[in-house]
Amino acid sequence: MAKQVVTYSPDNARIYLYLQKHLPAFLRLLDPSPKRLQQIEDKIELRYEQTAKALRAKGVFEAETTLIDLFWKVDERDIHSIQFLNFIERACRGLIDHVPARLLPKLANTLFQMIVNFDEAKSRYGSYIGEISVLDKLLGDLTFELADIEYAMPNGKCADYAFTGKKGMILTEIENIDLNVEKIETGANLDSIIEYRTEKKLKDKYGNLPLDWPHEIYLVQVVWGDILKLKHLKESFSRRTSYKNIVPKLMTVAQFFDQKAEIPRYLFMTAEEFLGRSE
Repeated sequence: MAKQVVTYSPDNARIYLYLQKHLPAFLRLLDPSPKRLQQIEDKIELRYEQTAKALRAKGVFEAETTLIDLFWKVDERDIHSIQFLNFIERACRGLIDHVPARLLPKLANTLFQMIVNFDEAKSRYGSYIGEISVLDKLLGDLTFELADIEYAMPNGKCADYAFTGKKGMILTEIENIDLNVEKIETGANLDSIIEYRTEKKLKDKYGNLPLDWPHEIYLVQVVWGDILKLKHLKESFSRRTSYKNIVPKLMTVAQFFDQKAEIPRYLFMTAEEFLGRSE
């Protein structure tokens, strides 16, 4: 059956073209309905209002960066924002190649939340970037296929992703961790934070599964923050917790500066590798 052609209003078309200018592969995966385009426009207007309100009251707008803020910075030719959107685009292009068509609507919801899920102080877009970065890396590096997104488990919870491979189904949960690097002084501090978050997440997500549960389970953690300030704790990033069989090494979105091209570049890799390449 041929796909139904969606007709956009002039306002919807304007938002569609705005997204296409900044993130064409992202937009292809998002495949927004007119209703979602209107919701995105409403969120853009809300961000204008939040910014204007703060400037009137305090003369400065202090909040975590949203994807909408990045669009505005790109319009101002900010090179870091341009390159970060390029990083998102590369992940989306990889997902276009590997995600089955039947699962694209579920993936579209992740991308939609990446744009609209924020308030006056908090931005949650990093969590969704972490999710698509992990998915892109797994599908690009390994020999298994994506079977489902938000896979329902018998304990009433959903795993972020389900894959099929030679050994059967593998369930994977993604956790994003914002590290307050200023308060991490020792390797023991870092180990304690990661161990606590690991135990809490595994219990919350995979607790109360049947004793005869047949599928492998994994937890992939993505750390955010200025981890270069923790370079002296590199050994702690090399170690894993007591759950090393189900929790691989910490991942991060790494920023490098290309001396030859004189531009920043963003790559997704283990925190250990990032710290090693930054020496």
